[in-house]
Formats: sequence, C-alpha cells, structure tokens
Amino acid sequence: MFPALKKHLGGKKFESDAEVQKEVNTWLREADGEWYSAGIDKFIVRMRKVLEKNGDYVEK
Repeated sequence: MFPALKKHLGGKKFESDAEVQKEVNTWLREADGEWYSAGIDKFIVRMRKVLEKNGDYVEK
C-alpha cells in the first residue's frame, strides 16, 4: 500500500506493535506535502476509473 513506508521499515526489528505504530506515525508526520499530494492525485484518477465502470473494481 505504501511502498515508501515499506522501504523505510525494511530491516528494522520491533519489540511490540506499539513500537511499529510509533515508527509509522513518526514517518507519516515527517512525510512532505508532495508525497501526500501525489497520493491524493493517484486516488482521484483511480476513483474516476471506478465511476466510469459504474463502481466495478479497478486494477492498478
């Protein structure tokens, strides 16, 4: 779902779910606005495709 987050977490070891959640929250807070903007743009394109297909599932 989030390739950049997956890359960031790759190879790290966590002792608990809480540690994972903390690391993910930190990463999300530090992500720049361009990352969010690009994600929203991709989402809009995908939702347009869904609407064009009358709500049917759309592959990437």
